[in-house]
Amino acid sequence: MALPDMLTVKEVARLLRIPTRTAFEHCRAGKIPCVKIGRTVRVPKKLLLERLGLKEELFSS
Repeated sequence: MALPDMLTVKEVARLLRIPTRTAFEHCRAGKIPCVKIGRTVRVPKKLLLERLGLKEELFSS
């Protein structure tokens, strides 16, 4: 399964099988690495996989 370099919080929530609201709370608390671009929040794939202790090769095409 190939993932884009930048994920939405909704996509991250689906991947982690948690509610979207919980994913936003984890972003706010710094538990999920994210960047805010204007009013949009994005999660860099590389940082998320590092935080989860997963290898990027598992999610490459």
